Amino acid sequence: MDIRQTTAAPAAVESLGAGRVLVVVLPGGDELVGCAGALGIHRSQGDPVQLLRIASAGEESSPADGAWSSSEAATWTLAADTRIYSEDLIGRISDLIDGAGIDLLYVCAPTETQPERRQLACAVAEAARRATRDCRLFFYPVTAELQATLSLDISAHAEAKRAALAGLHALPPGVQSPQAVALRDACRGQDRRPPVAAAEHFLALDPAELRTPRPGVPWQSLSAVLGGVQELRAAVAEARQRQAAGRRSLLFVDEIHRWNKAQQ
Repeated sequence: MDIRQTTAAPAAVESLGAGRVLVVVLPGGDELVGCAGALGIHRSQGDPVQLLRIASAGEESSPADGAWSSSEAATWTLAADTRIYSEDLIGRISDLIDGAGIDLLYVCAPTETQPERRQLACAVAEAARRATRDCRLFFYPVTAELQATLSLDISAHAEAKRAALAGLHALPPGVQSPQAVALRDACRGQDRRPPVAAAEHFLALDPAELRTPRPGVPWQSLSAVLGGVQELRAAVAEARQRQAAGRRSLLFVDEIHRWNKAQQ
């Protein structure tokens, strides 16, 4: 399933399902912008909601992170030389899905413009694909457009979401990140869409879709330790073939600093 080729109008729904919920985010409030209304619905249904922040070494989470969207929050801090899309993180998230019995999984879309968000989306999708437990994955937009498959009515939680977003703006200088400002501004005017008072939009992947080869945007990972220019050229050639057909590709090169400047 290529998320760039979803052209049908999103189906209008009042719930995305019930069960144990996991939201994986970067620090800054992505979940407030992209899926706060959905999380409000889950909480009103009595669904356990867990927020997992993936932070880089030395990066502090905003006090607003998860304050409204989840009563259960955790932060995993990556080592300074660890990339977000890594076997270690994919394995840990996959183990969490199985160990915590996750039924519904939320993450930003791999169409986001920020590289870290794209890496996180792909890592979470791969973790869900590898998990032995079946769960549904919901991609949500933050600052980029998304060809959604579902339009969720969040009218009952719209005011709470606006208040949470206002909380990002009210943070003291030095705590509020430029990213939080961009997220808040990107959300303005986007949560009031007829025929409902407020809606959030998602691209949903069922377990069967997750386990098909290369769900969503095709991606490939290379190791600069094990491979070289020949492998990179082959990956680029495949990507160009997909580009000619109107499809995008994502390529992650691990340990790229091990290549010399000419190779990079």
